[in-house]
Amino acid sequence: MNGLFFIINQHSGFGRGEKAWKKVKKELEKKKISFRSFYTDYHGHAEVLARQIATIQDYHLKTIIGVGGNGTMNEIVNGLSGFTKVKIAFLYTGRTTQRSHSRLSSNPSKAIKDILKMLSRPVKKVDLVEYQLLGKGVKRKYFNKLGMGLTTKVIEQENLLKKELMKPILCRIRFMTGFIKVLWGYQPISIMMKTDKQEMVQHDNVWLLSVSNQPYQWAGIKIAPNAKENDGMLTITMIKNISLFQLVVFLVFKQMSHRVKQNAFSEFTCEKIMISTNAVQTIEADGELIGESPVTVVVKKSHSELVI
Repeated sequence: MNGLFFIINQHSGFGRGEKAWKKVKKELEKKKISFRSFYTDYHGHAEVLARQIATIQDYHLKTIIGVGGNGTMNEIVNGLSGFTKVKIAFLYTGRTTQRSHSRLSSNPSKAIKDILKMLSRPVKKVDLVEYQLLGKGVKRKYFNKLGMGLTTKVIEQENLLKKELMKPILCRIRFMTGFIKVLWGYQPISIMMKTDKQEMVQHDNVWLLSVSNQPYQWAGIKIAPNAKENDGMLTITMIKNISLFQLVVFLVFKQMSHRVKQNAFSEFTCEKIMISTNAVQTIEADGELIGESPVTVVVKKSHSELVI
């Protein structure tokens, strides 16, 4: 099989990336499937590798498979912007609290079977989403979700762990300890939003905001279960007007009274949205910190360049 390339973030998921790739590689060699593999060495390297592979291989390139978290996939998507007819698959090895629903099986044997099936079936096009931090001219894309609020604080906490060399089990313990600390000290924010359907509206006491392109869950909560990857719409979800105690109960037991949940969860769809805040807030896209508010987000319908 020609044109099969892997980009691996071996440090994703506190070391899960390296373990998963070893199993996948063994399965590929067992089935005598030809492939090439590349490891990422730094933040943004997957984007560079994807662009280099697509440029050098040109018409020989069929498929790029990312092994890593959502951030790795985001980099690959941006690296292939401008290249046509490239299939993308994704073996998810990131955090279990944030994951895309467009991915291969975590079982190596089944993942290889999925790849073979994917190469033989018609292309499935998906929407991508383009964001621009206001005041900056650079426009970039994401495929899963853009977030603000509590999720960004948790990501900041995790990034501190990435700078320390620790065993995976210690990283997980430190992460959970940090998560509890962030949750306890977090102060809900105020957000102003303007869409293609509605003028500027302010929302107060917001715990988190998600602009999703696919079904998405965080900390076990289904944040955007109704989002679709090819309907040409963004799904905006907010958790607001809820106490810390109610949120903790919901995180632990995944249960909440219908009345409280109805008031706490707000969801709507649009094609374009501009988000601003009174105080500057950090923003993340596909699990990576990208900058600060304000930001404009617009969906790119049935993207013709990339398929997942």
